[in-house]
Amino acid sequence: MPLTTFIYVLKEPDTGEIRYVGKTDRPARRLRRHIQAARLHQENNHRACWIRHVLDSGKCPVFEIIDEVPSEHWQQWEVAYIVFFKEQGFDLTNGSLGGEGVDPTEEVRRKISKSTMGNQRGLGHRHSTEMKMHLSETKTGPKNPMFGKRGTLCPSFGRPVSREVRQKISHTKWMSRFRDWDIIAGSIL
Repeated sequence: MPLTTFIYVLKEPDTGEIRYVGKTDRPARRLRRHIQAARLHQENNHRACWIRHVLDSGKCPVFEIIDEVPSEHWQQWEVAYIVFFKEQGFDLTNGSLGGEGVDPTEEVRRKISKSTMGNQRGLGHRHSTEMKMHLSETKTGPKNPMFGKRGTLCPSFGRPVSREVRQKISHTKWMSRFRDWDIIAGSIL
């Protein structure tokens, strides 16, 4: 376990107003995870809704590390910063006073690492023969929701796509190209 960890804030890109206070051991990954969870609707909380709103406006929240603190006391520091910024009048999206993060032991980390090594998104997982038969039966032929819906029968066939929707699709693809260092710097090329 690292000796120190980081307290960070997410800011409004236009005004610089602090909207969220958090803790991370891996700053390069944290903003990307926030954006991914918001974009894919994996989280439906005040923070995720705010991030989606910022992304929809064509911008990205600004990620800024405000302190490096001892790992054994990070909860107190996070709570202290949340209380401080709320007292200063910032409209934080934090749903609590902080300090609830999970800090697994080294043994738990090793077990997680061993169980997921080389396995991303379930790749390489083998279903039993019974499960394969069950999946096949539940999604084959008329039981498949897209069965027979090709060409003109497809729900989206011939449906005009507005310029606004095309721009949103283009923007989403464009944003997915960013690497950690582009996002963390708060710059969008």
